[in-house]
Amino acid sequence: MRRSLGRQVTEISSAASPSRATKILLVEDSLANRDMLTRRLERRGFAVCSAADGPTGVAMSVAEAPDVILMDVALGAMDGWEATRLIKADPRTADIPVIALTAHALATDRDKSVEVGCSDFDTKPVDLTRLLGKISACVAKNLGAREPLLSETETATPKNPSPLEAPAAAPPKLAASAGREFDPPDALAGSMRDFRELEGKDLIGRVGGFYEWQNLRRSRGLWPYSKSTEQAPLAFCAARDDTGLRFSGLNFATQDYLGLSSDPEIKEVAKAVVDEYGVHSAGSSALAGNTKYSLRLERTISDFLDLEHAVLYPTGWAAGYGVIKGLVRPSDHVVMDGLSHACLQEGAYSATANVHLHGHLNLDSVRRHLKRIRSKDTENGVLLVTESLFSMDSDSPDLRALQELAREYEATLLVDVAHDLGAMGQSGRGFIGMQGMTGEIDIVMGSFSKTFASNGGFVACNSPAVKQYLKFYGCSATFSNALSPVQAATVAKAFEIVQSRKGQELRTRLLKRVVQMRDALAAARLDVIGAPSAIVPVLVGDEALARMVSRRLPELEVIANLVEYPAVAKGNARFRLQMMPTHSAEDVAELAARLRVAVDQAQGEFQRYRAGSGDEREQVKAVA
Repeated sequence: MRRSLGRQVTEISSAASPSRATKILLVEDSLANRDMLTRRLERRGFAVCSAADGPTGVAMSVAEAPDVILMDVALGAMDGWEATRLIKADPRTADIPVIALTAHALATDRDKSVEVGCSDFDTKPVDLTRLLGKISACVAKNLGAREPLLSETETATPKNPSPLEAPAAAPPKLAASAGREFDPPDALAGSMRDFRELEGKDLIGRVGGFYEWQNLRRSRGLWPYSKSTEQAPLAFCAARDDTGLRFSGLNFATQDYLGLSSDPEIKEVAKAVVDEYGVHSAGSSALAGNTKYSLRLERTISDFLDLEHAVLYPTGWAAGYGVIKGLVRPSDHVVMDGLSHACLQEGAYSATANVHLHGHLNLDSVRRHLKRIRSKDTENGVLLVTESLFSMDSDSPDLRALQELAREYEATLLVDVAHDLGAMGQSGRGFIGMQGMTGEIDIVMGSFSKTFASNGGFVACNSPAVKQYLKFYGCSATFSNALSPVQAATVAKAFEIVQSRKGQELRTRLLKRVVQMRDALAAARLDVIGAPSAIVPVLVGDEALARMVSRRLPELEVIANLVEYPAVAKGNARFRLQMMPTHSAEDVAELAARLRVAVDQAQGEFQRYRAGSGDEREQVKAVA
């Protein structure tokens, strides 16, 4: 259900008494509505029981003794009004507050709810933010709090202020943190870098520290990774976190920059090839795993990049790792941008100890490294490695200057085009095309998974010898099964679309949404970095704050990826929003507003956490 978050989430009590969570009885005859609302309430720390009809609801009000009853009024034979009358007539349940759920916000519904004894009423589809406030009021009143449920001046459809205008709300108490004042410091501190270097003879047991730390974060709702989608990764979809909790929301976490993974033309090709070939290549490309579709794809890539040869890999990671491992030997050198993809760095460190990381996009640093290497070693190879678009910062190097430096110091330039090829530039050739370098880069490596609707990767160059050498010495291709015929045909069709008028229209729409998103985030006083691309990084800063913000996104119906140290520098945690042309202008505006709400909610909690930690020397790094 897609709707506007018109106001900040209201802090609610997660316990009717200090010892237990608030229990809600949900009487709703629609299984889908019952399931969705139950999960959303459970995520907020409530204990929820449910009934599918009026008589069962009446019986459960006695058996379960809930703190609040949510009553759908349209329940068939015994409607919600009649069920409420019976509940209010029974001395055992008369004091339980009932909130009527109606299809329309009519004055007659309000009058009816008062007549039968309801404490309040709300409309369906449920606006969770508003409903939580009403539940909170009911619980507070039953506990003796001096808080009216409905003031005489409140209307059935209250005006919702903009999230950017609303005052910051106190952070909600989630299921994992019910009854706890603060999250454990260890759940907000530390990083995956802490568990990279392990010691001890028990190879299995020594990973336990990571698992304990991960579970601590998970138990507090602070582990945002390993989500799974429940349907096609469209602009709005359903997903589950890695505990299995289901939620749905605006999807800005998918790497599908032109939205081709669900394109009808792509799906038709995939279906046809499955019928023709089956689903498996059944062999390495070094043996009999090639198909007519993979050979056709190699030619397509070569023509598109104006390079004579291309070799395919089963994944983009395999291509980045394999090309460096295949070409570089222990006496050689690799000079690479310090923010290069993990596959490139892993390939470099596995091939040689002579790895030199230069400053990000710093040409002077590149020159100093190359000059120092060649002053001492004129015999061995030097591979200069960069990316055409860096995904964490959405920025790009000067490719022509790098190629000239490579030639000056007898080095070879490798450019990873994973994040912009197909999705950027009028022709779809990314920054290589936009900088006039098509066909002029020594080696181009890329991934299909960002724009071309499939797993897989490639390496392209002008040397037939390099192609053949990598087939047999690029281990991640040689000793892996080749792309399936379905994957190869799908990617080839995606290249066809990328080069068509349709592809140009998709890129135009994508860039329009990207600019709208960056403007909306800036208007929401959020820190957007980098240049316009399908990746929109939103800088948060402190890892603890970023985790607190991320915890709120599912409840705000947002799917977005948190990136923290060591994937980015410490203290530079961010959300990496990934755009698609299928996002609407409304989606963009909603995302900016919801992310602002999440940040505002988290800030109060973050500041209390910092104050409670006793670390007064550390300045709070928070989004303004």
